[in-house]
Amino acid sequence: MIEDDTIRDVYLNTDDFAQVATYTPQGGSASTIYGILDQDSADISGGGEINVLYSITTFTTRTTYVSSASFGDSLSTGGSNYTVREVRPDGNGMTVLTIELN
Repeated sequence: MIEDDTIRDVYLNTDDFAQVATYTPQGGSASTIYGILDQDSADISGGGEINVLYSITTFTTRTTYVSSASFGDSLSTGGSNYTVREVRPDGNGMTVLTIELN
């Protein structure tokens, strides 16, 4: 949880942690936003000999940037294009978008 706007500004500064992205809601206009791209993976065991490697990509940004975000919206950052698959506001001013590479 990021406590206030001053701390959010530190995390969303492109000189430190964040990167610039273009967010486009379905049927809407593109806007420039700032956030943190994170790619994580997990090894999921099914109890047998076969495991599945699950990869998830998220983009954490200010809720005010994506207040009407929904499944199917577009996000472009770092030369890649993504589709929003899940929107998770934290209730404290930040939202995590789960995104999928197009």
